[in-house]
Amino acid sequence: MLWPTTLVHELGGWDETLTKNQDGDLAMRAFVAGARLRFSLARGPVLYRHHGAGSHSIASGTRVCDVDSCIRVIDKIAAALRAAGRFEPYRVWVARGYHELARLYYSSQPELARGAAAKGHELAGVRAIWGSLPHRMATLVLGLERKEWLAATLARCGIGDELRRLRR
Repeated sequence: MLWPTTLVHELGGWDETLTKNQDGDLAMRAFVAGARLRFSLARGPVLYRHHGAGSHSIASGTRVCDVDSCIRVIDKIAAALRAAGRFEPYRVWVARGYHELARLYYSSQPELARGAAAKGHELAGVRAIWGSLPHRMATLVLGLERKEWLAATLARCGIGDELRRLRR
């Protein structure tokens, strides 16, 4: 995404306290502020800059601070929507954001995942459960923790690739 410098400054700049999802944070703050996205019909190349052999993408981080950073982005979005008086139409989507984080990070950060799932459930109950039909059904029957444990166990047995495709 390309951002006009003036818009980035109007939004308060990049939140450098976040270790992950800074672009998502900026995009959501722009959305809440009323910015509109423009899509280009001319699809250009996507470039990714690597900073040497020891570099890594912060997008793949699963450390406590990285998962906490993702949760804080959703917390900030919810707070901004509330402050703008626009929370109710987005309540379920915010809850689904928490659920998706819980689902993504359950295996690496179960405590943070439980907290995110609880926030989603508090906001929207079972409507927070988001994903494919098999994922939603298994989560409703087993609960997210057991469902993720089962998915990880099946993946270790070599069954995960087909199931992972179904979950999207």
